[in-house]
Amino acid sequence: MRTLLITLAVFISCGSFAQDIVVDAWGLNSPADEQLPVLSADGKTIFFTRGHHPQNTGGKADKGDIWMSDFMGADGWSEPQRLPAPLNTRYFNGVLDFNRNRLLVYGNYRSGQAPVPGISVSDVVTWPDKWGTPQPLTIQYFSNSSANNGNALSADGKLMLLSLESYKTLGAEDIYVSFWDAQAGAWGEPQNVGPQINTPMQELTPFLAPDNKTLFFTSNGRGGYGSRDIFVSQRLDDTWTNWTTPKNLGEGINTEGAEMGYRYYPALQLAVYTSTQDSDGYGDIHIIEVTDEEMNQMLEDEIVPVEIAEVVVEEEMEPAAGSDRKLIVSGKIKDLTTGEPVFARSRIKGSAGFEQEHFNDTSFYFSLATNQDYVLQVEAEGYLSKQIDLVSKKNEEMKIDLAVELEKIIVGARVNLKNVLFKRGTSEFLASSYDELNLVAEMMLNNPTMVIELAGHTDNVGNPSLNKRLSQERVDAVINYLVEKGIDSARLSGTGYGGAKPIASNASEATRRLNRRVEFIVVQQ
Repeated sequence: MRTLLITLAVFISCGSFAQDIVVDAWGLNSPADEQLPVLSADGKTIFFTRGHHPQNTGGKADKGDIWMSDFMGADGWSEPQRLPAPLNTRYFNGVLDFNRNRLLVYGNYRSGQAPVPGISVSDVVTWPDKWGTPQPLTIQYFSNSSANNGNALSADGKLMLLSLESYKTLGAEDIYVSFWDAQAGAWGEPQNVGPQINTPMQELTPFLAPDNKTLFFTSNGRGGYGSRDIFVSQRLDDTWTNWTTPKNLGEGINTEGAEMGYRYYPALQLAVYTSTQDSDGYGDIHIIEVTDEEMNQMLEDEIVPVEIAEVVVEEEMEPAAGSDRKLIVSGKIKDLTTGEPVFARSRIKGSAGFEQEHFNDTSFYFSLATNQDYVLQVEAEGYLSKQIDLVSKKNEEMKIDLAVELEKIIVGARVNLKNVLFKRGTSEFLASSYDELNLVAEMMLNNPTMVIELAGHTDNVGNPSLNKRLSQERVDAVINYLVEKGIDSARLSGTGYGGAKPIASNASEATRRLNRRVEFIVVQQ
């Protein structure tokens, strides 16, 4: 057997890759969905896609229009403005890149009709807010069955990276490269950059640094911190299929949310990207300083796995002859304080609806398919329930052995509901919240004398009074949901504190995200 890289691990650099937000991007963000930001060559203009905004051409239902803003120095960014027709229509319009006074945009435009899959370019008419009708690029043998977008031109304009679900795709979206064919006056057939970059999951939003060898991309097929993380790799030769092992950019960038669209501008010493880590499900723009020294150090540092949760070991197993590939999840359940075995209910739920469970046992063993992600829930009378997220790799034999330690329900015990998330600026739950909410409800039903006090918290960004009101609305939403599940309202109380009770510094996004949380405290056993 061969020890594998653990899929529940996060990654850290052996050196320091500290990155601080140096340009305030808050004015660029809204309750809508900001995605795919790109900077002009001088860094003074930013273009981005904004979805579900009431001022979009198609109103709030419009999934994307292209917007822009100018950097005003000490005054920050100007109020973003939506670019007019013909660039924006009532259909989805997404910016993909800015190169030599040309915008690369999603789709082949057709008068009065929705753009069909493809890529077009629009030339500037009057800088920076008036653009010509997008003209389709000719890409030989172009095919894309995915609605996700992410393309970038090299700095010299001679090659293009694409994220496609197309010919020879390994699973979902893969990254491809296409070269400009001057003789044909068209872009060549996209070539898959190979399995050292692409996985059976999604590889999205590729960006090639000006050195034409450093590739940044988003993936949900390599584990990490959240649903989608940003990675970097360097091309080793001209085959475009030989790359260094992709490295996770680390917790200074990646979070429990989804990070996408990372673009590095060495001449400006800046990078831009988006993140959904704001309890909202929508993207926000981030602009950070990245010095040459920091980038060089990050590329040179070894990335090592760091175990989290209760993961002990993961191994590659030899599959039985003719058998399907399996994910084996096993473990023992113990008291956190005494180490003694605890009889508990263990339940595993798959992202495609698959479910297995063990009743009243001190251990568990699950044999699962590797084509979906799972949530393991462990609950026992008199103990705080526990939920662990598991990420499987498609078509890889894996074994995960867990040591699950349960904490007794005692007055003062505090639990962070890290999977209870909300749409940005609202008290509406994201769909991923319900597993943990239901687990809390079951725990209280199984422990009928238990009384809890909920607390809602935000970071210190924005209006303090609005933050406090929103945090209270979110606490009330949790209480209402638990009452609907049969919990007596007399056993529930809660307060929204806004940003008044941080547990980490608010100086950077990496630590601010720790302050955005909903938790409960046991006030009666």
